[in-house]
Amino acid sequence: MADLVDIDVEEEVASLQSGALSDWPSWDFCLLYNSAPYKSIKLAAPSPEAAADTMTQLVQRLNAIAQGLNYPPLFGWASGCC
Repeated sequence: MADLVDIDVEEEVASLQSGALSDWPSWDFCLLYNSAPYKSIKLAAPSPEAAADTMTQLVQRLNAIAQGLNYPPLFGWASGCC
């Protein structure tokens, strides 16, 4: 697997998670890279659909960052922990 040390996943998650998160349930996701588990992520959202939308946005951002750093844009996600 590529060494993706230049990509700060936590910073990108934090930038997408704002507002009164403590009032919302949290949802578990597995961030994938090249179809392999990369990192477990917990997102706060009002519904599973909203959490999935946020995860899709995160993957789009991470793939854009990866491309800018000359890594293949191979991020994806699955529901549940890795």
